[in-house]
Amino acid sequence: MSLPHFEDGKRIPEVGETCQIHYHAEVIEGQVGDKSVRAATANVVDQMECGRG
Repeated sequence: MSLPHFEDGKRIPEVGETCQIHYHAEVIEGQVGDKSVRAATANVVDQMECGRG
């Protein structure tokens, strides 16, 4: 399951936009839905630029 998280004040991409996403892999721990995650690798977005084109 993928759980996107958008920060307050950040624009959410509109339907039909194309985005370039720069990310890195990072080990995470915590709660995902109703399950506890001890250690898992997740892709963490560093920068996202979207537009129509």
